[in-house]
Amino acid sequence: MADPDASLDFKVKPDELDGCGQSAQHIGGLIPGETAKITDPCSQAAGRTTSSIAWIGYDAPQNIVPEAADDTYAKNAEDKLHGFEVGLHATHDGNIANNTILGHSYGTTTIGYTMKDKGLPVDNVVLVGSPGAGVDTARDLHIDPSHVYAAQSQGDPIGLAPAVDPGGLADNAWDNMKSDFGFGGDDHHLIHGRQTTAPEFGAQILPTDPNGGHSDYWNANSPTLPAMGRIIAGK
Repeated sequence: MADPDASLDFKVKPDELDGCGQSAQHIGGLIPGETAKITDPCSQAAGRTTSSIAWIGYDAPQNIVPEAADDTYAKNAEDKLHGFEVGLHATHDGNIANNTILGHSYGTTTIGYTMKDKGLPVDNVVLVGSPGAGVDTARDLHIDPSHVYAAQSQGDPIGLAPAVDPGGLADNAWDNMKSDFGFGGDDHHLIHGRQTTAPEFGAQILPTDPNGGHSDYWNANSPTLPAMGRIIAGK
């Protein structure tokens, strides 16, 4: 990894810390949930100097059931994640040209709650394998929706995480009914909100391996990995 005090790209990930970028002009960050197999997407940002941070500053769920089904972990992380991102700007040498935060699994829920309630000083947000980001639309993240990206493989079982709130259950029932009568059916709610790859959410959809599993987005042959790298590099 490049010297974080003189780098151009930067990534943040709330579960493992491998760097800190105080002069990065392009910053990208990843926040995993309860499990993750990670290859640094900044390595795909060819021609750019990249710095990476994996953030472990919150109490993340340690299992899928019951902890990852509980949004308390995301809510409790809001102040910490907000303070961390604000601190990056306060301690940075010069301006950050492109700050990207990435979330995987429950990490997307943590990002979503923080951006909804506190806002984050980021240019792009990438939501990968999300069980829901706690919001109905990309616009609710208080960032230009054209800079909100989502990836979810057809083979990722996270898409089966059922909605439990009355509104989500009702919307899914209505969507299923429309689908039965041939009137669409792409909208869907998961356990922590609307599916981030649903058209109604309004994110830019990244390519995926249709057979990839929940943590396969970072595989060397995954089309999602270079797509994330290009976002971080501001390409």
